[in-house]
Amino acid sequence: MRKFLVSWAIVFLSSCADFNHQLEEEELTISMAPDTGGDDCAASELNDEHVRLGGSSISLDDAHWVEINVLVGNPQGEQYIDDYTDLSVLALNEGYLISEFTLHFNALIAGLSVCSVLKNGSDTDTAVSNANFSDLLALITFYEGESLTPVYSDLIAKLKSDLISHNGDTKAELETFLTN
Repeated sequence: MRKFLVSWAIVFLSSCADFNHQLEEEELTISMAPDTGGDDCAASELNDEHVRLGGSSISLDDAHWVEINVLVGNPQGEQYIDDYTDLSVLALNEGYLISEFTLHFNALIAGLSVCSVLKNGSDTDTAVSNANFSDLLALITFYEGESLTPVYSDLIAKLKSDLISHNGDTKAELETFLTN
């Protein structure tokens, strides 16, 4: 069974890289240009919108570090990158990043917090805190209420299940989950 915790903690943040991805289940081809500062990446788009609304830019460096040092190079990590791509395209195409900006932005901050622990924390530090869990779950709950195709609905259900299973995980526990 594919595992999907990293939903909005890492899936939502990690890959803003070049990709040409075919979503066969939906018979939908998604082709995006290389990342040029954000236009293709949900996390970058949220950051850009935050700046447009008067906030300061938020560094996504820890998320990119997690992508390169935790996700890339292992099959599960590569799957999370693909899942991020699919969910990012959904959020961008449906306008959810703007219409539900606060939910997405709070999940972005929660995800960055998880990434910071993965990058900088000790093995016993809590990676998925109760506050992070709540913000991530709120976004997942929003998507559960939307009319999504079965492929996206199944992905959201798996994300929710894994998030619930890993609430309170330490850095070491979460790294083990992500790399197995």
